[in-house]
Amino acid sequence: MIMETQTGPDSRQTPAIPTDPKIVRQYPSLSLLILGIPILLAFVSIAIQNWNVVFDDAFISYRYAQNLAMGHGITWNPGYPPTEGYTNFLLVLILAPVIWAGLDPLLFTRVLSFICVIAISGVLFTVARRQYSCSATVAGMIAALIFLVPATETLCLVGLETVIYAFFLLITFIAGVTFIDRKQLGHSILFSCLLFLTMLLRPEAALLYPIISIAFLVSVVRTKATLKPLVTGFLTLSILGGIYLTWKYLHFGQLLPNPYYLKASGRAFISPAGIYSVKSFIGDYALLLTLVLSSIILYFFLQPTEKPWNKIVALLGVVFVVVYCLFFAHVDTLMDIFGRFLYPLVPLVILLATPTLAKALGFLESVSAPKILVLPGIMVAFLLAFGSSNITRIYSHIKNMAPNDLMQIRGSPMQKEYRIAKVLARFPQIKEVRIAFADSGVIPYFTGAIWLDVVGLNDEFIAKTRNKDQLVNYFFIWSPDLVIHPGKLGLSWLQVGHGPLGDYLSWSSDRRWDEYEYVGTSIMDNSPYDLQYFVKKSSRFRDSLAGFLKTNVVDGWYEPFPLPIGTYHPRGIQPTWWLR
Repeated sequence: MIMETQTGPDSRQTPAIPTDPKIVRQYPSLSLLILGIPILLAFVSIAIQNWNVVFDDAFISYRYAQNLAMGHGITWNPGYPPTEGYTNFLLVLILAPVIWAGLDPLLFTRVLSFICVIAISGVLFTVARRQYSCSATVAGMIAALIFLVPATETLCLVGLETVIYAFFLLITFIAGVTFIDRKQLGHSILFSCLLFLTMLLRPEAALLYPIISIAFLVSVVRTKATLKPLVTGFLTLSILGGIYLTWKYLHFGQLLPNPYYLKASGRAFISPAGIYSVKSFIGDYALLLTLVLSSIILYFFLQPTEKPWNKIVALLGVVFVVVYCLFFAHVDTLMDIFGRFLYPLVPLVILLATPTLAKALGFLESVSAPKILVLPGIMVAFLLAFGSSNITRIYSHIKNMAPNDLMQIRGSPMQKEYRIAKVLARFPQIKEVRIAFADSGVIPYFTGAIWLDVVGLNDEFIAKTRNKDQLVNYFFIWSPDLVIHPGKLGLSWLQVGHGPLGDYLSWSSDRRWDEYEYVGTSIMDNSPYDLQYFVKKSSRFRDSLAGFLKTNVVDGWYEPFPLPIGTYHPRGIQPTWWLR
């Protein structure tokens, strides 16, 4: 090995950094061994253990894609008027041919999500190298952060568009910044096209457009550049958006999806669920957000001459994160599993923290000592700072490289409904049965039954109506053959459910419930409710459906039924539980 030496006044020689090209070329390989392998093993092992996770909301999109694939169009119930109960139109379009080909939409979405995580990592690595002059080692550490975020592997598994959208949001933001920096026509059109696709995955991506546009106008005033790129981009987005919105209005009769009326149309500026999601996001990513603040201080106070692209990223990125959080503070973020509503900001937050990380890690990397000694120390410090418990408990995770029972507790609501769906789908005439239930995911997807979504995500009337009497009338006029109702022995009917009919106790005394008879109960562990099954007495499926439920679906039944319903009151009689 060739070693450079330094001589001082006293003629003593001290070893310097090794410069043998073979050793230098080995640093990225050493980084991969120290950093990449533990992260990859932890990520894969956690994903395998959580493989059996079931998230009911994902199957809402799958049902729309299924109906489209089967030739029924984009509608909730085949043969019924179209309704828009999703906010991820592009995912529905992508999954339709997947389902038509007989493939599993959940597996396909998971694979696509994992690919997008790798793509996010690749984008972060490339930007760190090109824009922030990071070494391959430092860029690799920054790129690895997306794998260290605890929510990433689980959000890849739930089957939603979350991770896919996060990737598109990241590259759209970068395209917008590049458009402002270079002011070229091609970049303007690219930004508009990417933004349109991103908005088709989640409409709140539209929040990015005014931020980029205003920043471009300010830049034009300062540099006296032409407005032509902005105008061209606006026209491009207007044409694409106009075609889509025109189709939406003609197909659905409205521009806004049903979830808007349930989640974002309230008069209060702050939603309790929304502000909780924002607080959780800030708490979960406090370290990264602190580094973002350091990057702002670095570029606007300590290094004001930094190149424009980096300063635009820092400024607009912070503005977008703040605006995005304010938007979701107003939204009812019920079912915010693993912080899924604000997770798409995480790759952008990593990008904003990159300047500080580049400086800090670059400084440590330049320490005048053999890198064969310094590099492991940097890696260990990095993992201790950003590594989740997935890394610190890596041995226990790898030891259990099989799906565990944590995500498939037999009595947990989503796993229980998944099994109910598979069994109920075997009822011979299930596609003709009219079912009313608040959870509109796995059961309607697998059964194909005619479905009334009591929450209203998939029913325009319930989504828009707030008069309780009108809603209850609508429910009984709809005349479901089977009602699955949330209530629990000793806790009465659920009062904190989602949607305008979510207070089930308030309309449990309606006399029209006398038209239904109690069949049985599915017990839900660790849940404020069990599932109570009622079959309409005048239904043509009454005997066959009640018999099928008692034989195959319910866990058992109470005699007498312990909850008040219609004009019936148990009057304090202790019920007997009969196990199926």
